[in-house]
Amino acid sequence: MFLAFAAITLCFDLANAQSYQADSTNDKTDAFLLSPHGGFVLVEGAFDNPLSSVHRTDKAEQFGNAFFQRLSTPSSASQNLIFDCNSTTSHHFLPDLFAAYTYLPQNVLYFQTSKPHSNLKYSSSINSSQYFSVFHTQNLTRNWNIGLRYDVNYLDGTFAKSAVMNQFFNLTTNYISKNGRYRLAGAFIRNRAYVLENGGLLSDSLFQNQLFSKPETYPTNLSEGYSKYKTADFSLYQSFDFNRNKETASKIFNPGRLCLQTNFMCSARIYKDEYLTEADSLATRSLQNNLFWTNGSETNKRLIVSLGAKHELLMFSDKSNSPVFNILSPTAKVVFNLKMFSFSAEGTRSLSSESYNGDYDLRASASMSVKNSHISIVAGSGKQTNQYIYSHYEGENLSYNLPQEKTDYSFLKASYWFADIFACNLNYFQTNNRPVVRSSDMTIVYSDIINIIQARLLAKKEWQHFGLQTDCVLQHIDDETYLHLPLFMAKQSIYFKFNLFGGKLETNTGIDLRYNTSYYADKYLPEVGLFAFQSENKYGNYPYCDLFVNARIDKCNVFLALSHPYAGLFGYNYISTPLYPEEGLSLRWGLSWNFVN
Repeated sequence: MFLAFAAITLCFDLANAQSYQADSTNDKTDAFLLSPHGGFVLVEGAFDNPLSSVHRTDKAEQFGNAFFQRLSTPSSASQNLIFDCNSTTSHHFLPDLFAAYTYLPQNVLYFQTSKPHSNLKYSSSINSSQYFSVFHTQNLTRNWNIGLRYDVNYLDGTFAKSAVMNQFFNLTTNYISKNGRYRLAGAFIRNRAYVLENGGLLSDSLFQNQLFSKPETYPTNLSEGYSKYKTADFSLYQSFDFNRNKETASKIFNPGRLCLQTNFMCSARIYKDEYLTEADSLATRSLQNNLFWTNGSETNKRLIVSLGAKHELLMFSDKSNSPVFNILSPTAKVVFNLKMFSFSAEGTRSLSSESYNGDYDLRASASMSVKNSHISIVAGSGKQTNQYIYSHYEGENLSYNLPQEKTDYSFLKASYWFADIFACNLNYFQTNNRPVVRSSDMTIVYSDIINIIQARLLAKKEWQHFGLQTDCVLQHIDDETYLHLPLFMAKQSIYFKFNLFGGKLETNTGIDLRYNTSYYADKYLPEVGLFAFQSENKYGNYPYCDLFVNARIDKCNVFLALSHPYAGLFGYNYISTPLYPEEGLSLRWGLSWNFVN
């Protein structure tokens, strides 16, 4: 926290370096994502501070951020319930238990601003939860920007020996030369999650039958368990444009731009409980160099070709193993654009003397835009080596020594969206030889062919005094021998908008609803940090709701929210993960404050 405030203080001290620019220019603030094949993609709405969502302090509950099965305590270990096929452009280093919260290289934002921008978020609840987040970005010179994000989550769990203490930090820099031909973008990411692991309640029936008067008195499976999840990521992107002017760059056959991206990543998960004499751990280190060339530019978008190769030095280590892999992955991408139509095709293949040899990912997409309507189709297939923990792991009481199997996948996705109001997705997936951990004996098996059909609807609209947000997902699996997912999931937000004190206080009040049908939810295994397959008990079919009041005072949004107000009134079946009942009644308050200088 000290580093965050020190960095902001330094930024404000240096603000005079761009004051001449702020006085003579309109406020222009841009946010960019770095694409895998070179170039930066403009991100809309990165600096918005929407009033309607200020009460959603837990990122797992945000709209458009998937659906997560999680433990009792918010910000704890979780897994995404929306099935998808992952690309081989980056390997999986550890099971991503904190996907909703962590910063990853592929979602880091880079900035160029004419004025300093800052945002401060804070919230607290009667259940001893504390959320704190600070964001700041500014240009130190006309073409050199720095950005900072820092999040802290501290939550005391409802049940005994349950708490989460998370820290997520992201520092970026973005430099563009005066002639615009050289660009440098650097990022440092630090993720930390410390979880007190109680292993869940001894039995769900203890909670459902209310055999104990207070949640903290329920007996749990572990009394001295904890896990630490940590990552450190350093990345540096450099590009040089060989085109001397815009006229040359606008041609299809131009000298192009050469890009080099270097990334070093290390991650680890450490676990300890009362049954272990010493802690178990699994760690990863990866050094990547990605060199590629592209003829694409702001003026040439008709026919874009990108060619490159990525080399990765990858190492895993546990109690007794430390294998090292050398992986070379050539990539190619072609994009063809007309006025209303776009087509792209891309592919990557891994070459290695070890397990990763033969991994590949092929994708093709076509899209058409007419006024505010947009239609797209994406198809792909691939083969991917699974996470190391599914084949080799050495702990005190658990040991895997299996062949490093590959999973086959293919998919077809169709999407339609209208402006920022409505989006509909229809997806088909097929996967084969997918690893599954069985919770009964913690053995690993590989699936047969599984077919999944998925439909998703997202909508957002405000009419005068009313607002609506919805996110619904329907999923069907033809064979549930190896995979369980809810048939239907939904998030719904309905609110009423009004102004007070002569329009000076913008206010909305409403209700958030979350629901999924009952299904055989995966069981969390703290020993390895995985969600495991089980077919004994169904969970779900319980609607959760939050009542909220949000208000805006100048550039500060404040909220008051009552979560799960009817807990216990209609029974105690609010369990979304085996042995981890959801929290009961909770009262939260907080703020989100934008600063622009």
